[in-house]
Amino acid sequence: MYAIYKITCKSNDRTYYGRSQEVVKRWRSHRNTLRKNSHSNSELQLDWNLFGEDNFVFEVIELCSDYQESLEKEQKLIDDTRGVSYNIANSTIGGDTFTHNPRREEIRELKSRIFSGEGNPMFGKEKSERMIASVKEANSKKVSINGIVYGSLTEASSALGVKISTVSYRLKAESDKYKTWIYVDEEMPNDYRNHA
Repeated sequence: MYAIYKITCKSNDRTYYGRSQEVVKRWRSHRNTLRKNSHSNSELQLDWNLFGEDNFVFEVIELCSDYQESLEKEQKLIDDTRGVSYNIANSTIGGDTFTHNPRREEIRELKSRIFSGEGNPMFGKEKSERMIASVKEANSKKVSINGIVYGSLTEASSALGVKISTVSYRLKAESDKYKTWIYVDEEMPNDYRNHA
């Protein structure tokens, strides 16, 4: 089941449309990145900072049993509100509003300034043994990317020439573009793992 949802700013009636199979988790993700001032949609982030969390409403507006139907309905909502909604990218981008954002370099520079040095929540703090172990464990899971199995996120990162955080992001992304990026379950039959 796919849920089509919208986030509305009560102060100006601007909306953001999205879709997800795990709508509660998706809303939590939006809120967490907005609270940390790190949401990929800069317009939504600016209004969140200006008007405050209490001025935003999250609601499911439609349920679809079919992926393609949900994609088309979300895209229609985006097209119908183009220029007045927060949506920057098409529905097929899967929430990546940074890659095609016309202000991409400006946003990259701003985030770098905000989260460098004392702006970084981990600035001056030592990482606990538990945190280090948790990161190592997460990065050592086997993954299958476009049918190729890698022993860990670290190995995939090195082979693909991208950061571990990029590999992790793509593994969690709901976009069809990364549907062949999956964690390998050790219980999975070998022939499935090799053709995932």
